[in-house]
Amino acid sequence: MKMFYVITAEGLSVTYTGKKNFMVAKDHPNFKAIFDLLQSGKEPSFEEMEELADLKKQITSIDVDGVTVEEDGSGALTVKIDGKKVEILDESLQVRLVEMLHIADKDLQKAAYKAFAKFLKNLYKNPSYKSVRQLYRFLDANDLPITQNGTFLAYKKVAHDYLDIHSRSFDNSVGKVVEMPRYQVVDDPEITCASGLHVCSFDYLANYSSSELDRVVICEVNPEDVVSVPTDYHNAKMRVCKYTVVDEIPTHFEAKLGSYLYGDHAPNWMNETFAKLEKLYKDFFAVKTVEFDYLPDTISMTPAVVEAFYEEAEKVLSIPSKVKEISIEKESVPTMKVLFQWMSKYDTNWVRPTLDDETDND
Repeated sequence: MKMFYVITAEGLSVTYTGKKNFMVAKDHPNFKAIFDLLQSGKEPSFEEMEELADLKKQITSIDVDGVTVEEDGSGALTVKIDGKKVEILDESLQVRLVEMLHIADKDLQKAAYKAFAKFLKNLYKNPSYKSVRQLYRFLDANDLPITQNGTFLAYKKVAHDYLDIHSRSFDNSVGKVVEMPRYQVVDDPEITCASGLHVCSFDYLANYSSSELDRVVICEVNPEDVVSVPTDYHNAKMRVCKYTVVDEIPTHFEAKLGSYLYGDHAPNWMNETFAKLEKLYKDFFAVKTVEFDYLPDTISMTPAVVEAFYEEAEKVLSIPSKVKEISIEKESVPTMKVLFQWMSKYDTNWVRPTLDDETDND
């Protein structure tokens, strides 16, 4: 069997006569290893090249917290939880797994797998076939994050007093666990508005209520508590039987979860941190109002002013000395948005998310 390869601007094309071709793009996680192997003058076997180039073959090695992912011989991916085979119900699930292989940072890749393994364990505890089938479509359509606990985060609009807008009977204050009997939640996705606890995507918030006094809270949902995803509004909302309110988004600005929350934060972190930042910028610039993404023009941004701002920020935000050394560049005063995003990469105790803990908290 003869092998030859072609180098292009996009990557490599490797061909074995009588076998399939391998297209290896420059952003392929094994591109460098394949390129170095070919440049060494050694001719890898078809099996060696397939092991390096086929992303699905790479997935066969995943085994995290008792969850293994493997190729079943037909090109499809299957999952085993504690040795028992379960069905992959949605192609988007396979896409998310393959995308994880492109994470260059191995610690981050390992953390992503660990969270996803916990998510799958929780998902297959859900007693409803229809619910399992619908859930991942909801997450995939709305770019909602999976947490380190194997749960996911979604949004909910509530009244000014934290009671739900529709029935005025559920308290949605931060820290509250909201639940109702599962059998009372309508499981038919073809019924748009029906009984159940509702959470949604960020974009859907604009479609529900319009009072300036409304609040937006962030809810943590366990996959096993999902009941149905109505087919209207492009899978942007769902009915569940239980969720925990973990934070509130300040109403003065729009903040998407995927842009800010990187680590494990204490309840109400987002709202409390925003309040600290708002006070810092108002006091420093001596203004009554501040914009989230713009700076007041009341002070000339000289190096001395920039240094004074960071000194004040370090005091107000209690930034420890070890974090100051790897702080964002102090060339100018950042907007609230930039500083907020930077802070979100640390947890409440100013520690980056730890990726080495193998403890299973299920």
